[in-house]
Amino acid sequence: MFLEQSKKKSKIGLLDVADYGKILYSGWGENPPQSVRSKVDGFFDKISNNLFLIREEKGAYHYVLVDKDKREMFLEKSRTGSIKDIESYGRVLYFGWGQDPPESISHKIESAYLCVLDYTSLVYSPPTFVLSSIAAKLPSLFFTKKTNEDLHDASRNGELGTVRYFIRKGVDVNGADKNGWTSLHHAAYCGKLEVVELLVENGADIHAKDTVCERKSIHIAAREGNTNVVEFFLNSGISVDDADKNNWMPLHYAAWNGHFRVAKLLISKGADIHTKDITCGKKPIHIAAGKGHTNVVELFLSGGIGIDDTDKEGRTALYYAAWNGHLEVMKFLMGKETNIHAENTYGTKPIHVAAMEGHQKVIELLLSNGVSINDRTKNGCTPLYCAASAGQLEVVEFLIQKGADINTEDNDGKTPLDLARKGGHTEIVNMLDDTEKKNQLLETNSEADGSPESCLSGVTISNQSIKTRSVNL
Repeated sequence: MFLEQSKKKSKIGLLDVADYGKILYSGWGENPPQSVRSKVDGFFDKISNNLFLIREEKGAYHYVLVDKDKREMFLEKSRTGSIKDIESYGRVLYFGWGQDPPESISHKIESAYLCVLDYTSLVYSPPTFVLSSIAAKLPSLFFTKKTNEDLHDASRNGELGTVRYFIRKGVDVNGADKNGWTSLHHAAYCGKLEVVELLVENGADIHAKDTVCERKSIHIAAREGNTNVVEFFLNSGISVDDADKNNWMPLHYAAWNGHFRVAKLLISKGADIHTKDITCGKKPIHIAAGKGHTNVVELFLSGGIGIDDTDKEGRTALYYAAWNGHLEVMKFLMGKETNIHAENTYGTKPIHVAAMEGHQKVIELLLSNGVSINDRTKNGCTPLYCAASAGQLEVVEFLIQKGADINTEDNDGKTPLDLARKGGHTEIVNMLDDTEKKNQLLETNSEADGSPESCLSGVTISNQSIKTRSVNL
């Protein structure tokens, strides 16, 4: 009968069953015998374990009560009834599964039901209980860390009725997880505007910061591209330029993931497109360029930011695009006449960082637009030097084929071969060694037959001592 009734899709939530565990103390007064305590503890363990398994199977809160009137009736009956009443409400375990739940779920539900029956003998005789005295004796299943996590889950999933349920239960809407995320962070992360509004209406702190970077919910919403949530926070009093501990504003986060609509909204609300973070002095345009978001880069340029604006180490948007291999952003910026020769504090240019990171297509683009293949940093490092030190075999091969000087020395007299040896890049060492031997042979043959030195492609030979150093980007 229990299982048959359970197929009648009840409006009662799973978590309400836990409330009924309290009636196991019914009739025992202030100090129930230890044997009863043990049985009650056993009931809680078994029933909660089974409910947990069921929830894990399909995700939390498909089962939670959303019909206020029926829930209130259910709770009211619990104040005057006995555990036998649970049998009438056992069908809540099927809530959310329709007429034919999976066999594995049926088995777990039956197990949960048997747990209830095992302990009904405790309270069949005494039919009533005092809820207030019970609450003082039993550990609550609601006001725990688990319940805060449950509220976070419901907020993230956009389950408005469930969130409302927990709020009425008294769960702390500002309770945080290990990363300092509150329910509001979770709802903002998933773009659940109605949940965000409900949480704020019930006291959620829109200024609550996480423990990672002191990010507020607006930063999370901007990062995830949830425009309507960002707008709600702005209308609720959060500053458009509110910053985390790294001085990243919502605009930085929108730029990071290329959320054009969010960035446009923030700019229309007066966001400062020139604000730099405190780590490298990056502006939003640098972040967008470094992540390959051409349309967002264009948005910032139309907003008045300089195309060659730099971070605190002199890196431009083009530099960031080259660093990360974003060819389309580079083409766009070069079409807007960015300076392809702009160098950072160390004299490193886009071609050097592209070589270091192994972005051959970027190097080809820069070479085709007039950048020298042997361009040097302030320390005398060429693109080949950078590629060899970083172990970028294909780029090394490409640069050699294009005529890069393999024996050029930096300011300390180190060659690309020296750096390749130091880094343990055996294939590059062999390639450079072989190339040098071939060049020596060509030079010898040239001297013997009178061929012009131009056949050597301008390659010179040097036998300096081997030392190494790092390359600053």
